[in-house]
Amino acid sequence: MPDFESITALAQWGHIHDVEPRLTVGGRFPTRPAPLPHPPKRLFVMYDVLKLLHVLGVVILIGNVTITAFWKVFSDLTGRAEVIAHATRGVIVADWIFTLLGIALVALGGFGAAAVGGLSAFGPGWLVAGEVLFVLSGLIWIGILVPLQIKQDRAVRGLRSGDAIPEAYWRYGRLWLIWGVIATLPLIAAVYVMIAKIPV
Repeated sequence: MPDFESITALAQWGHIHDVEPRLTVGGRFPTRPAPLPHPPKRLFVMYDVLKLLHVLGVVILIGNVTITAFWKVFSDLTGRAEVIAHATRGVIVADWIFTLLGIALVALGGFGAAAVGGLSAFGPGWLVAGEVLFVLSGLIWIGILVPLQIKQDRAVRGLRSGDAIPEAYWRYGRLWLIWGVIATLPLIAAVYVMIAKIPV
């Protein structure tokens, strides 16, 4: 039987080299570890690029969600019809451009990095949880927020300085803000789950 020091040294060797060496006959273990295969350098580069795209997509997505809400509310506070009409139209354009771009980068970078890294996209619980939260937020956006944005735009389209703001616009605006906050929470939660890799 190997002594305690041999077992300890074996455990340290396996931990350092990220392998699980086995005791041979007589309780001995290799003093010189066999060289471990290394993936080609291009895979490391590709993984880093895909991960960068993934993170960039998250920044664009959450940044657009928060900044458009800020400028939308800021323009509403002016009470000026022409400012509100212009800002509402700008929110729709920015939302489609940057939200879709963010979604594309998050999906491409995330699934691509998982494939290059040999990780199943639907394997670890934390990864699946992040994907579910991401999809949940997207469903709220496409199913509730986009229709509300279109209704707001129609309510103020063509208004000029001094025109009265229709009550419907304010009603849609309140709902848009509430559901916007609700849709943002799963995104933030998904980022935390992905970074912390919380076991689910």
